[in-house]
Amino acid sequence: MKYLLAVFLLFPFFFTIISLFLFKKIGFSQSKALGYATDLTTPILFIALPIVVKSIWGWSIGAILLGVLLVIAIVFTYFEWRSQKEIDIPLLLKKIWRAYFLLLSVMYIVLMIVGIVYWIINYYI
Repeated sequence: MKYLLAVFLLFPFFFTIISLFLFKKIGFSQSKALGYATDLTTPILFIALPIVVKSIWGWSIGAILLGVLLVIAIVFTYFEWRSQKEIDIPLLLKKIWRAYFLLLSVMYIVLMIVGIVYWIINYYI
C-alpha cells in the first residue's frame, strides 16, 4: 500500500488517469469523470509539490504554498463578489479547487523538468 502511495505522490497524473478510467467505467460522462478525477488529484498535488521541491533543493515550501493558495482563494472570492450580486459558495469553491489543480499541475510539471535537468547537470559536472 505504501508503495502505491509513493507512486501516486511521485506521479500524481497516474492517479488522475486511473481515477478517470474508473469513473468512466462506473458510467459517468467524460466531462464529469474528468472533473471528479481532477478533484481527487488536487490533494495529491498539494502533497507532492513540496516533496518534489524538498528533494531537488532541500527547501520546505509548505507554508509558502499554503499562503499562495490562500491569496488565490481571496482573489477568486473578490472577483466573484464584484461580478455577482450573491456568491454561490459551492460554485466558487469548485472554481477555486479547479484553479488549484491547474496551477499545481503546471508547477509540478515545471518542477519535474527542472529537477531532471538539475540532476543531469550535477551528474556530469
